[in-house]
Amino acid sequence: MKVQVIVLGVTLIGFLMARDISQGKCSGNKVWSSCGGCEAQCSDTEPMMCAAMCRPAGCYCPQPDFALDSRGNCVPKTDCGKSKRSIPDCPKNEVYMTCGPSCKNVCGRSYVWCPQVCDPAGCYCTGEYALDKEGGKCILRTDC
Repeated sequence: MKVQVIVLGVTLIGFLMARDISQGKCSGNKVWSSCGGCEAQCSDTEPMMCAAMCRPAGCYCPQPDFALDSRGNCVPKTDCGKSKRSIPDCPKNEVYMTCGPSCKNVCGRSYVWCPQVCDPAGCYCTGEYALDKEGGKCILRTDC
């Protein structure tokens, strides 16, 4: 009986420690999820369609009461639109999107399949343009 209690105690402690290690610490109203989903954005004018699939584990805005603002901050939906929003000026060859692509156009990178979920609003390369490197500038794909 004592052995069973000890084994159960060690197992429980191991489980709790593993859970704490795998769960990240989140800030700014975001919560940890091992199976991230779609996040609402303050700029959404209609309910967003979302594929029933997991995004990578990480910190996400909890649904349905929070949304991402134009700076990517997780805010209560009741706070959306309280500050005067303006569309930022984007660098050359980029356009502002309220629903950013989850697979960005980057030179030398190709995607077999890309989930149809929104990344935060921001400036993105479009059409015949791609980033010269991750976090770089948009150039013609033919110049990659």
